[in-house]
Amino acid sequence: MQSFLNFLVEQEQREVKKGDTFYGIAKDIGMSVDDITKANPNLDPAKLQIGQSINLPGSKKEKEESETPTTTTRKNRMSPEMFALMKRARDTRDYDENILPNQKEKEGFKVSPDGKMYAEVDPTHKEKVPTQQGGLASFKYGKEIPRHFRDIITAMEPGVDPYKAFSLNPSTRQGLDPETNKSMMRHHFLSKDLPKIEKAVPSYAKQPTDVQQTIAAITRESGKPFPKMSAAIEAGNVEKAKAEYVDSKMYRELNRLYTSGPMAPKNIERLKSMENIKQK
Repeated sequence: MQSFLNFLVEQEQREVKKGDTFYGIAKDIGMSVDDITKANPNLDPAKLQIGQSINLPGSKKEKEESETPTTTTRKNRMSPEMFALMKRARDTRDYDENILPNQKEKEGFKVSPDGKMYAEVDPTHKEKVPTQQGGLASFKYGKEIPRHFRDIITAMEPGVDPYKAFSLNPSTRQGLDPETNKSMMRHHFLSKDLPKIEKAVPSYAKQPTDVQQTIAAITRESGKPFPKMSAAIEAGNVEKAKAEYVDSKMYRELNRLYTSGPMAPKNIERLKSMENIKQK
């Protein structure tokens, strides 16, 4: 049951009773005389009258609550748009099941013995590509980081400098928790790639997993789906889709890396996956 004293503490005003002084009132409610004086600039403390109302500057309880630091969570470190996007449960689940495992395996998702992930030069393209962090590219070797990557690192690991997370300098670089890297992969796909894919290939979600992986990989690497190939996939035309991919610069570039050997493994996998395009 609330005591009479606590009841008084929680009021915004108090009626002056016989014997009341600013000192006595301040002591009762756990405040200073200066607090009471500032809350009542038009009153003379020496001339208080019984029945007179005085302002209370706020209860001790309210003061304690106002001084309690706000807990920083991932949600209030993210923009509302980003947090809403990260909660797209259906798309996130589809991505985690169909795209993320393939992306992790193929694009340098390597965890160091200390449990962190560090930036490195792409093992295939070497100096031709920017700094990679688990397969995710920065620009100008870590000097330019996509804004959504910086936001996610700041939200999930406030103690990590995003630029150092993409740095190749062993004396200054910082590692990322694998979950942070997966969140960057997920956010990049959902916010940047998936809208383009769904526009180019409306049947994308109904396509087999390996076809989805091929479309996603091409979109991720080229920045957009191939228009003619996407149209062929949507039409269920397997041979046309394969022909359009073979005619692409990406196909030729990948094969150029393997001039002394067979067709590039990525090209073999992608052409094979297209055999499973859902027919109309």
